[in-house]
Amino acid sequence: MSNHLRAHELYRLPLYDIETMEALVERRIGGFAVIGNLMGIFALLWLILGAVGIYGVAAYSAGQRTSEIGVRLAMGAKRADVVRMVVSQGAKRAVFGLVVGLGLAFAMGGAMSEILVGVSPTDPAVFGGVTLMPAVVSFVGLYLPARRVSQTDPVQALSAE
Repeated sequence: MSNHLRAHELYRLPLYDIETMEALVERRIGGFAVIGNLMGIFALLWLILGAVGIYGVAAYSAGQRTSEIGVRLAMGAKRADVVRMVVSQGAKRAVFGLVVGLGLAFAMGGAMSEILVGVSPTDPAVFGGVTLMPAVVSFVGLYLPARRVSQTDPVQALSAE
């Protein structure tokens, strides 16, 4: 008698822990899905806090320069030039932050390669998207206070001093 089971004997074997392939995959990668969702939530929170912070710093900086901007407008500066000046000064800090962040991201890419699935640690599309979003948020956070301060009436700005 052979140790191998014959085909008709396989049907009599008891089966344990029967589950579908979808359930097996969900059970195996469920923890990674939770981690991915948490990372997404924290990234969104970072983006919101960054936007509020950039807007706050730009609004405070522009508010401190109201009299200077009033003088510029009284001397004939165009409102678009004032907006460009305020945005460009804030953009220098934002670009510095983006460059430092990209450098750190490249440095940490090797350490993160173990948990990245379907993307390389130096994927240009990911780095482009991750750079584009804070750049847009920074621009909007700088533009709104700059536009508001450029609407200042020069006479009121000068008389407030």
